[in-house]
Amino acid sequence: MDSHKDEHAHEHGHDHNHDHDHDHHHHSELDHLTHNHGTDIVLQGELNANIERVWEVLTSNEYVKQWFPELEFESLKAGGNLMFNSGDMHIDMMIYDVEVPSHLSFEWGEGNIVTFDLVSNDDLTTQLNYTQWIHHIDEEHSPKDVTGWLICMQKIAAIIDNKPIPDTMELYNVYYDEVEQLIKKQT
Repeated sequence: MDSHKDEHAHEHGHDHNHDHDHDHHHHSELDHLTHNHGTDIVLQGELNANIERVWEVLTSNEYVKQWFPELEFESLKAGGNLMFNSGDMHIDMMIYDVEVPSHLSFEWGEGNIVTFDLVSNDDLTTQLNYTQWIHHIDEEHSPKDVTGWLICMQKIAAIIDNKPIPDTMELYNVYYDEVEQLIKKQT
């Protein structure tokens, strides 16, 4: 009995110390980044489809082309590439994490991270949460970028509802001021 207790204490102690050291180092880095250098911008929407259907529209290139024509997933896996092609410009962005059908995160621009989290409300609706971690807010570029992603979410909703895909510029004029205020509040 005693030897079992000792063994357990040793195992637990070893694991605890290892995890503690690792976590402590990890968290301090993250806290440093979050508090001093980064801003999370969060957009949320509810879509009228189950989580598998929303995931398909979010990640299948045949649909991606409809809501963001310049984007294409080269391979949908951690370490894979998301390609941006516009005219002569070609950018490969790394995919950080994929958990089918609920989580996708990838590099976006210089040092920014875009994350989509899907939460199944029931078989009929899914919550789509978009987060962009912005390393450094640029007063001119950041609102344009986030507005663009909000428009993409509206286009995804339209595809799911079998409605015509809305006009980008019309939506841009509707949302830009709202997004600019949201970002100002966060910084």
